Amino acid sequence: MADTVLSALPVHVVGDSTAVPYDNRVFVRDGMPPFAFRSFYIGGARVARVGVALDTFAPSLLDDVFVAAQLVVDDGRDRTATHRLSASDPAGTDIARHWALLSALREPGEPWILLSYGIFDICDLLATLDGDDVELSPSARERWRSAPYCVEPQRAGATPWASLRHRIWWEFRALRTLVVRLRSIGFARIAIAAVQPPHPDDVTFAATVSLACNVKLPPARRTLSLRYKVVITANEVLAAICEHEDAHFVDAWPALTDNGVLRSEYVHPDQFHIADAGVRHAIAAFAERAYEVHGRDAASTPDAKAFAPGDWVVHDTIRDAALVTRVVDGGASVIVERPTYNLTDRWKTNRLRAATADEVAATGAGTRETTETAP
Repeated sequence: MADTVLSALPVHVVGDSTAVPYDNRVFVRDGMPPFAFRSFYIGGARVARVGVALDTFAPSLLDDVFVAAQLVVDDGRDRTATHRLSASDPAGTDIARHWALLSALREPGEPWILLSYGIFDICDLLATLDGDDVELSPSARERWRSAPYCVEPQRAGATPWASLRHRIWWEFRALRTLVVRLRSIGFARIAIAAVQPPHPDDVTFAATVSLACNVKLPPARRTLSLRYKVVITANEVLAAICEHEDAHFVDAWPALTDNGVLRSEYVHPDQFHIADAGVRHAIAAFAERAYEVHGRDAASTPDAKAFAPGDWVVHDTIRDAALVTRVVDGGASVIVERPTYNLTDRWKTNRLRAATADEVAATGAGTRETTETAP
């Protein structure tokens, strides 16, 4: 196993705090390219506040994050994804050629951008709706027909589903601009994650939203029925945006919910985010969607079964040894979790290999054991 080396494709996860749990993970499956996840957190990010002009792409995203992380080069005239630059291009500036050489050393392949937004926008919507109930679309009612929010009687004066979807479409329109802008600077593979299922308990949801999002909701706006209907409609809009802009919608709801409501074991201890086990489902949902794009090429990909729970591996982005903690499909797929690292480290070559005994010892955690198995 010591000779096993997998070349991983980068997945840059950008968004609000729901993007953070993806960080420092690798997903591997036999016959497919591994995915190495790195998160870029934008505190308090709201889709509705992203710049809507094509040439003003949210500075906090592009300038402070992508350029600083060396994913994008700004030569004073244009901004270009570093993996698109060519060091041999005679028309390129010295700055561009320098970045092209760095990009070539990393050999990242064609990276993915995964956008994870929506929680703050949902809270804003709940606080500013015209009434205390909304309709679900016919397709949503069919999909979740036994869920409590479909079974419960609808309140009088409920906002029609078409009106709600139009409003969310308007609020989320900047996300379409974001996708267009990302593609224009050189990112060809773009995905959008579904807004996560809300916390099932009304009181807990209201308390955490007040603290995390600075939004206070009256009792009628805290109900599970209203909250889930708004999020489901928002996800329909996100799926439509992906369809219109040739992006990929990543929906982990089937794995995270029971009868259309977040399962208790996937509630994070902070009562706001998704627990680690649920994040792994979200990662797997992304991988399945991405594999549809890549296709299966077993001949060119090393056997991922060489890695097993309890093994230590090294990913060159992080430099530290990491423990394999989960195996899926009888050993055909693993998610690797690594220690936290300094976000100022440069994104280097993406290689996943078995750790040496010295590297394991250097982590100070060589005695850790794993007990997790596939769900």
